[in-house]
Amino acid sequence: MKYYDNILNKCQSDFTFVYKFSTQKNSISSETKDFEFNCTGSASLGARKSVGKIKVVLSSLHRVITLSDNLIQILNSDNLQFIPNIKLKNIITFAVSNKFTQGASIDMCASTKRNKLQIYRIDRTNINLINEISVQDPIISIGMDEFGVLACSKTTYFAYKSNLNSDRRSTDSLQTIFTLQDPSIMACFTTITP
Repeated sequence: MKYYDNILNKCQSDFTFVYKFSTQKNSISSETKDFEFNCTGSASLGARKSVGKIKVVLSSLHRVITLSDNLIQILNSDNLQFIPNIKLKNIITFAVSNKFTQGASIDMCASTKRNKLQIYRIDRTNINLINEISVQDPIISIGMDEFGVLACSKTTYFAYKSNLNSDRRSTDSLQTIFTLQDPSIMACFTTITP
């Protein structure tokens, strides 16, 4: 029998919880689609708003990254314990690269309420700011892969290829891909591909 772990969030009693479920297929026959769900752990995020975004990073990190009430918190995906001293405030949205770097670390891009686009490197115990760019308008949607960042404000799409050898307070800027001329249409996207 095959087990799958799933992460779910729920707002309950004015606080947001993250739940971990184990999913098991009940039948040996491939024709039957019966599954059994067992709750194997939970954690309160201490936030009064539901989780706006959640990302599970397995591989060698085993992390759950949550965004709730403009606060990013990182948990261990095995036991849903918080990773100490890793919180980011005033975050609008974030994206995680699909490529691991230098062993057990991964890059994450976050958009802040202070009109900054920040790139962090997350390892098993730390989160380090490696690049920061000022933006004119808040970034509301981000995608990130090993080639760079794709982002959009309410009306403009941007691209950015990070130069990780530069000073972390980068003088680089986002490259405008195109701008929507109709202000009633809001820019957004769901995926980024090479």
